[in-house]
Amino acid sequence: MRLLAEADVGGDARAVARWGNVAYVAAASQGLLLLDLSRIDSPQFIGRFDTPGSSVDVAVKAKYAFVADGPGGLLALDVSDPAAPRKVGQLPLEGAQSLALADERLFVAGEEGQLWAVDVLEPSRPRLIDEWSGPETLRALAVAHERLVLAAGESGVILLDITSEGGFRERGRYDTPGFAQDIALSTRFAFVADGDGGLLVLDLQ
Repeated sequence: MRLLAEADVGGDARAVARWGNVAYVAAASQGLLLLDLSRIDSPQFIGRFDTPGSSVDVAVKAKYAFVADGPGGLLALDVSDPAAPRKVGQLPLEGAQSLALADERLFVAGEEGQLWAVDVLEPSRPRLIDEWSGPETLRALAVAHERLVLAAGESGVILLDITSEGGFRERGRYDTPGFAQDIALSTRFAFVADGDGGLLVLDLQ
């Protein structure tokens, strides 16, 4: 493994997503930065959107980027012109910090244990479908096959079913030995970064 390129974002790069030849970097107080990856060894800044809060996560689908902006809530941006991203929608989900996108549904975790399901079929009019309150340490979330799995810090891992209406139904919990920090999913298994507990593999059946 070797370093091929780097770009100074002028702040704290918190999350990154890629769509096509563009990288989208949630850069805290610097907002959302867009970089051209046409030359992978020389990424070039091509656009920026100055968000009202602190950009901490980003999810992208086609010409739209969704930004978890902390105190700025959830933002929907039209990025069809990467040089001039523009806001087309917003929801006041204060403390938004983590995102998981599944088709036309966006799941948003808040910094105080809130979990929101948002319909983004029309990004210019994001619509809140459901809300769930959990532990105050929701660190990450992942979605696959109508399941939403949460890395919940000292509360371990929480498994939720996604209802046909797009809401939540709690299905189970697993108290991990460490501090659940991050999570990835396959069809049946969850892979958990558990701090001092190491890497855990959980069977979701």
